[in-house]
Amino acid sequence: MLGFLFSIQTTFCQIPAQIKPDTSFQSGLLSKVYLFTNPEAKKLIEIKVDTFYNASILEKVEVSDLLKNFSFAGQVPFLMEVSGEIVIPENRPYLFKLRSSDGSALWIDGKKVVNNDGVHKSTESEAEFDLDAGPHSILIRHFKKDPEPNKELCLSWFEPSKNGFEIIPPEFFRILKSSVRQAMNQVQPLSVPDLKSIGNTSEVLHPSLSKSVLHKKNFNRKRGRKNFRSEGSIILSRRDSLGKENKMSKPDSKAKILLEGSRLVGPSGCLACHKENDKVLGPAFRLVAQKYKSDPATVKRLVEKVYNGGTGVWGDYAMAPQSHLKKDKIEKMVRWILSLK
Repeated sequence: MLGFLFSIQTTFCQIPAQIKPDTSFQSGLLSKVYLFTNPEAKKLIEIKVDTFYNASILEKVEVSDLLKNFSFAGQVPFLMEVSGEIVIPENRPYLFKLRSSDGSALWIDGKKVVNNDGVHKSTESEAEFDLDAGPHSILIRHFKKDPEPNKELCLSWFEPSKNGFEIIPPEFFRILKSSVRQAMNQVQPLSVPDLKSIGNTSEVLHPSLSKSVLHKKNFNRKRGRKNFRSEGSIILSRRDSLGKENKMSKPDSKAKILLEGSRLVGPSGCLACHKENDKVLGPAFRLVAQKYKSDPATVKRLVEKVYNGGTGVWGDYAMAPQSHLKKDKIEKMVRWILSLK
């Protein structure tokens, strides 16, 4: 009987592992705002920056006083830098348009693409640039020095399918989370001399300021002189509609704590990442107040969270530790935030 040996070869098809999404990025662009020390400057290259006092995330580059979506209510002069990456969908030339009130310029991959520099009212400049599909670094620098009330910065591109320009949609922008965390840690609260130099009015407050009621319930505010206190607070008006000075009533102990907490929020740097009613980098203060009860155990827990930092409650964005602040001051701020229900 003959024996036969069969050799069977089996070919295996190796299935590649699923590609994981890059979690080091988040959507949007990082906006950083600086004071600058030479208001006589008329070009971006002439600007000498000073205090970096505000950081926020822009979903898209379309901010203006008209839309009321500036993350800060800063007075002129200021320099804004918007940075991150733009993810290009296909290889082709792209026509970009940059609109601003006073000077601005757009860089992609370190090359200046659009120049809209100088001191001017709302003006547009456009330029075409060849780009390959994929991510490219993007930087916009914009300064505002003219006291004209309208602040504006918009970036759009020509969309062939619509035969016209459109504001570049949010899905094409991304920023490294590490860059955002680094910016958060670098934000500096403005000093009293800084606030004086900005020239705040009672109608528009700088993000490093908070406004508190210090007068009687039926007090009718009349425009008056602004008094700076040593700790950084400002009394905007002390007179009624007839010009008569109104004596301030003494707050009770609870009201005093809330008042002190409201004063501490600005100088502490919290307003770089939070606003009372709107999300910036972190949640709005009113959302925090709605989420938590105002009881001693909750206050104590939130004080520790602010002091030590944390993540996971409001998404994957990390709040940097605020260990440079004393816990008794953090407690006053937490109590004030929780009172905003």
